[in-house]
Amino acid sequence: MRWYNPLTWFTFTPQTPAAPAPQPQQIGQAPAAQNVAPAAPSAAPQPTITPLERHRRAVEGFDEDRETLAEKAVRYLFLALAYVLPFLVALSVGKEIGDAYSSTADYFADGWSIGTHTVAYAGELALAMMVLSTATAFRRYKADASYTPKLLSSVFFFLVFIIASGLAQWFIAEQHIHPKNTADLAALIFRVAMPPAVDIASMLYLSIMGYKSLKKFLAEQQQKAEAIRLLNEAELTIQAAQQEAERRQKEAEQALAMKERREALLLRIEEIHSQAMIDTAQRALLPGAGQQPLSLPVMAASGQNGGAANGSSGTFHA
Repeated sequence: MRWYNPLTWFTFTPQTPAAPAPQPQQIGQAPAAQNVAPAAPSAAPQPTITPLERHRRAVEGFDEDRETLAEKAVRYLFLALAYVLPFLVALSVGKEIGDAYSSTADYFADGWSIGTHTVAYAGELALAMMVLSTATAFRRYKADASYTPKLLSSVFFFLVFIIASGLAQWFIAEQHIHPKNTADLAALIFRVAMPPAVDIASMLYLSIMGYKSLKKFLAEQQQKAEAIRLLNEAELTIQAAQQEAERRQKEAEQALAMKERREALLLRIEEIHSQAMIDTAQRALLPGAGQQPLSLPVMAASGQNGGAANGSSGTFHA
């Protein structure tokens, strides 16, 4: 109809494209993909910590016997030295004894040099082996008494090798240090006694610091179990106290509610009783108003008006 109106010939009305009609889905055909916004990823569930795990972490948080990082590093350093120092001392002292008793520093100079150097190295390395053997036997002896013979044999041969090495070094040191006074004697004793002292110190350190006691481990676990049990009992005591406080609070609230209901009931009874008295008085004093019972406020108002009227007339009607 717009073409019959000249005013609408030069106007343009924009056409809104119609939405495409939905295509019918055929049987056996997968539904078309729709632009559906992906659901927001749900937050990962937080792991539930049981009371036992919480108590175990609390017990392990105490560091009465726990080493710090520096202490642990120093202990491992000294443990490595306890293994390495006897070997280094054995090499140096074996070289010294071989050179002194063979009168040459050349290992392959002659048969005497080869034999002397070989025996010196073997004896000192055997002493280093006895250090480790004695320390291991002592550690196992703490856990099993059947290692007593092995421990005694290790200690015996350890002492034999120490005495032999010390005597050999004593005669060699006398050729370099002539003890004419106390200072020379102290230097001689220091030079001869220090290599065996290093071996003894390494043996003791390996025996004590490298030992893992099963009895101590079980005692620590027993102590942890006892601590966890005490923590559980303390938590149960706290929960019981909280429950008791909640029960008392509920009892107090119930008692207060019962008291309020009782007071409301008494007030209601008083109201009913007062209303009954008012109705009785109304029927007795006002026979014509028996069909229209008055409440207490109305009766009070009527009494005031009546009193005023009677007061003005000065006459009381029964």
